[in-house]
Amino acid sequence: MTSDKKKKTSKTRAGKDAKAPNPAFAWLVDYMKAHPDVAYADAAAAAEEAGHKVFPIMWGRAQMMLGRVKAKPRGQGKTAARKAARAKAKADDAGATGDERPAPSRPKRTAAPRETTPSRAAHLPVADDDLPHARDLVERINAGHRAVLMYDGEAWVLAVE
Repeated sequence: MTSDKKKKTSKTRAGKDAKAPNPAFAWLVDYMKAHPDVAYADAAAAAEEAGHKVFPIMWGRAQMMLGRVKAKPRGQGKTAARKAARAKAKADDAGATGDERPAPSRPKRTAAPRETTPSRAAHLPVADDDLPHARDLVERINAGHRAVLMYDGEAWVLAVE
């Protein structure tokens, strides 16, 4: 199901489909070549009479094309200067400590202090008269006997075998 027609490519690519330059910009460049000392307001008025609309960005680009002003490469503004200063400070700090790991994006969590009893411990209230039986139960469990929790139909019972 392929078609014999070719897909249209972007008009910004070089070739016969390339976008034509703005006629107002071309007129402005020609006008600036003919009148080297003209001001923007005079050039904008002359462009209006010629049927073109000239914007300040066009004026600056035309001046750059004619070599009247120097253009810095992109990415040389305040943001780039701040990034460079930050990187230099980071490199200086890393060089002093020898640690080159990035700083954490958020502060570390501080864990709550652990209790002395494990989280799986069961808290069973023991009455005073059952205390000897409870001690015997704990001693048998600590001695390695097997503990079983059973329901005998009326209540839960912890038995140690």
